Amino acid sequence: DLLAVTGTQNRGILVAPPQQIDDLSLTSSGEKFTYLEQNRKWAFLIPGGRYCDSTCEQTLYLTRQIHTALGKGALRVRRYYLATDGAVDVALQALLTEKHPGLQLLESADGQFSSLLAGSKLPAAGAAQGVFYVVDPDGWIMMLYTSENTYKDTISDMKFLLKNSRED
Repeated sequence: DLLAVTGTQNRGILVAPPQQIDDLSLTSSGEKFTYLEQNRKWAFLIPGGRYCDSTCEQTLYLTRQIHTALGKGALRVRRYYLATDGAVDVALQALLTEKHPGLQLLESADGQFSSLLAGSKLPAAGAAQGVFYVVDPDGWIMMLYTSENTYKDTISDMKFLLKNSRED
């Protein structure tokens, strides 16, 4: 238990209790997606709609910059965009392909993601656009970042998590 040994100084909001991402019925490119069947890595999960407004674009940009700033650690982290209301718009697909290579698009049924998080004590922003989550290598959605968190907050937390964990 990493937190019991080291204590907590996280800047993101802990999702308590954490929720298992594989409790969602996810698809990627029309195929069933199971997180635990992927290579074990940390992940940024960016929930959004089938369209991407300026807040969505800003969150995508921020997570891309954080991912890049992790340096060698970036190889241990991946990014997912989760369309929480079904299939995404063609314009959003084009944006993701052009400006966010390596980001994988996931889709879930409308309301399913909010229902999953209802079991956790999160601030109202937990369901709002402009937030993103950290998923651990075992598929637990365990931390939330809102617009109140800075770039440096996330970098600090991720460097701590990467330094004190192993994926194998």
